Amino acid sequence: MSELPPPNAPTLEELRRDLLRGSRFFGLPQWLWGLLLGSLVYLGFQLFGNALPLPAWLLCVLLGWGIAELAFLPRRLEATKLAQYERRQAITRLAMQRGVGLGQVK
Repeated sequence: MSELPPPNAPTLEELRRDLLRGSRFFGLPQWLWGLLLGSLVYLGFQLFGNALPLPAWLLCVLLGWGIAELAFLPRRLEATKLAQYERRQAITRLAMQRGVGLGQVK
């Protein structure tokens, strides 16, 4: 009788990526929010008389990206913690289903 290969649980990175992909704010990725916020910052500078030269739009986009990164940081940290918890649960579930030790699940 052939022996079954060791069970494979989803990796931590796969779980984290799925969680972040599933929790996008209004369905838009984070880099797009940074671009939109940067454009709004640039438009604000233009409207209130502090006209910036055209290359300054890059500074505004980077500033917008930084704001978006800080705004979404708590969500990313929670997604990492939740992915670790789900991985431990998946390993335990697979080990119990197959009747093997926790260390044998990849």
